[in-house]
Amino acid sequence: MTQNDERPARRTPWSSLTEQVQGSHVVKKLAPGRHGTRRAMKAHGTTLVCVRYRHDALHMLRFTTVELVVDTAPIHRRRFDLATFGIQVAPHETTLNVALQQAGARWDRRQRLWWVRGATICRLGLLDRIRAI
Repeated sequence: MTQNDERPARRTPWSSLTEQVQGSHVVKKLAPGRHGTRRAMKAHGTTLVCVRYRHDALHMLRFTTVELVVDTAPIHRRRFDLATFGIQVAPHETTLNVALQQAGARWDRRQRLWWVRGATICRLGLLDRIRAI
């Protein structure tokens, strides 16, 4: 090869491993404390969110991956006000149900939640009722 020839990009072992993991499919997702998460819990402690077992059928490999919390920060007020959250309200709380409906909230019959913006949640004092994001 001469100096002007283009050389192929050199691949690191990590990039090919990442490609293999991304090409695999999840066969199990386990919450901390479940059977099969003990080693990950020992290594990562309270930052562990879940353990996933993935299979790569092409290369006949099993991968164990973990999801960790690496940072916690408060939600900025503007972002919270614009975000939509699921609020749980009992059917017998008619005044609250009517207030949510008038505020433009959307009822989700399947999940039995009102979907409403953060600004409305603050205005109605419903922060303790947030159930889903």
